[in-house]
Amino acid sequence: MVNPILRLSFLIAILFSFTAFSQKENYQWYFGNQAALSFSTNPPTILNNSALMANKSCASIADTAGNLLFYTNGFDIWNKQHQLMANGAALIPGIVNANGTQSSIILKNPSNSTTYYLFATNAINNIYSLYYSIIDMSMAAGLGSVTVRSYTLATGMTEKLTATKHCNGIDSWVLAHVYNSDNFLAFQLSASGVNTIAIVSSVGTIHTYTPIPGSSANAQGCMKLSPLGQKLAVVKYAPGGLELFDFNNATGVVSNPLMLAMTYSLGYAQGYGCEFSPDETKVYASGGPTGALYQWDLCAGSPTAIAASLTWLSPTINIYKYNLQLAPNGKIYVARNLPSPAQNQLGVINNPNDAGLSCNYVDLGQSVGTATSTQGLPNFSSEQFRLKPSNYTYTYSPLLSCATVSFSAPAPIAMNPLACTAPSYSVLNQSWNFGDAASSAANISTLNNPMHVFTNAGTYKVKLLLYYNCHCDTLSQMITVTKAEPNIGLNGKLNICAGQSTTLTGTGGISYQWSNVSGTSASVVVTPSISSTYTLTAYASGTPCPAVKIYTVNVSTCLGIINNTDELEIKIYPNPAHSFLNVETEQAIGLKIYNETGQLVYETDSLIGEKKLDISALKSGIYVIKYSSSKGSKALRFVKME
Repeated sequence: MVNPILRLSFLIAILFSFTAFSQKENYQWYFGNQAALSFSTNPPTILNNSALMANKSCASIADTAGNLLFYTNGFDIWNKQHQLMANGAALIPGIVNANGTQSSIILKNPSNSTTYYLFATNAINNIYSLYYSIIDMSMAAGLGSVTVRSYTLATGMTEKLTATKHCNGIDSWVLAHVYNSDNFLAFQLSASGVNTIAIVSSVGTIHTYTPIPGSSANAQGCMKLSPLGQKLAVVKYAPGGLELFDFNNATGVVSNPLMLAMTYSLGYAQGYGCEFSPDETKVYASGGPTGALYQWDLCAGSPTAIAASLTWLSPTINIYKYNLQLAPNGKIYVARNLPSPAQNQLGVINNPNDAGLSCNYVDLGQSVGTATSTQGLPNFSSEQFRLKPSNYTYTYSPLLSCATVSFSAPAPIAMNPLACTAPSYSVLNQSWNFGDAASSAANISTLNNPMHVFTNAGTYKVKLLLYYNCHCDTLSQMITVTKAEPNIGLNGKLNICAGQSTTLTGTGGISYQWSNVSGTSASVVVTPSISSTYTLTAYASGTPCPAVKIYTVNVSTCLGIINNTDELEIKIYPNPAHSFLNVETEQAIGLKIYNETGQLVYETDSLIGEKKLDISALKSGIYVIKYSSSKGSKALRFVKME
């Protein structure tokens, strides 16, 4: 069997599946009454170390490897050792209720990987405000410390709070809603910090509640941005409804409202949680105390068709259903709760991209052990759940070229057949970097299926960058390239006089190819008029990767010092000489060089074949060469020049 030329790690490592994501900051969930799940495993692992008691929403954050950093209810912060963080207790003094529908969300500082911003909606005397605090994880021996406590961004707010990446891929948007108003407030978080001047969008319904005088019920209800950050879902608590919008994540502007009414077979409909499917073709909402769970198909067509696509999913109406949250495994989890008894199971929508009952909602879908679920689940920035393509694939063929690897970009992200959001996932352009800087301009390609010839054996990190409208995916793999080449050599004279021929004979191969001279046999005869290079490509049995060697035949004028007598055959050239003298003899000779004062400056006892003598250290002048063999001796002069 022919050995491979390139030993590549040919098990293609799929870094991302359609329900896996680039980072792991959302792998640790802390929520409810000491409930916690780790999505570092599949199914998630039940944890029993939480110190959190949160009646409603909360937030948690891990590092990029999925290790817990801290968690919060928006009022207190606990570190990874499940103790109150330094300066992180009672962030808002005198607070009455510390837990809104979406009490908190955590975002990383775009310019500092150890600094985090905690945005929170909390109430003093039932008046909700939007705050932010800053946490420095480099402090307190890596356990973190709060350095800025509850800076007020806006007052008179609802309990709704969501976030996503800016279109520039670096900054973030934090989106909130004003109570008794139709105003959305979008705050931009950049390397400079939080821009306290909000982008205001006055659109959609007014978030107030009139059927029950004095009620602030519509301050409740969730708000979620889609994974790509370009769609927005907002729940109206009573009467229950889900309002859809477009969100421009380049400008922060909310627009184009569409109200989807909720229905309830037993009477008055209410709303609470909402979430998008990973592929953004479906949107879900929960009915809170009604126990209802709804799905709409955003690819149904017209607004009327979308509204008509409503499917009622919940099989259990006597269990309240509150917050919905997309998870790293691509499933949507549902907070189930009753005032008594509390629930130790979450509902799970197993296939949220599928329409209708095919989404496979399971009411008792995920245990939280001895802890209990309440109304809330952790709140995350939406881009953490953006779909990722499969990694690229690569192959190689020894018959094509030893160092040539063929690459194939992944297929576009698979969407629903009616993929109305597919253009958002359309690749605008792409760029390959083969990690082979020695290949110069060939190291970069924009082709969909490029081939690359690696310069040398080694391990290369090959990256593919896929550019979309407002984000970029980077796919990479380590590729090890080795070359099994024959050990070839060459026989023949590489120093000749002008007008002479020399026979060059390759060794170590079973087949040969010469360039700069015609020939496919091991030996070729060349008669160059000037110094010339010849390339030999040779193959050997068991090593189909060829070895390529370049040889130079030096042509000299050979003036002045040539003796071709029958007794003694020797060639010494050139004359005059600068740095080297070429000596050719077919019999062993002794050779000495004397300067013009008779001083011996070079000597060798036995010289045969071709020899290049280094005379660069000699001073310019006239020298005598004396050489001798069994056939006699002779002395000749030559001139050394600078």
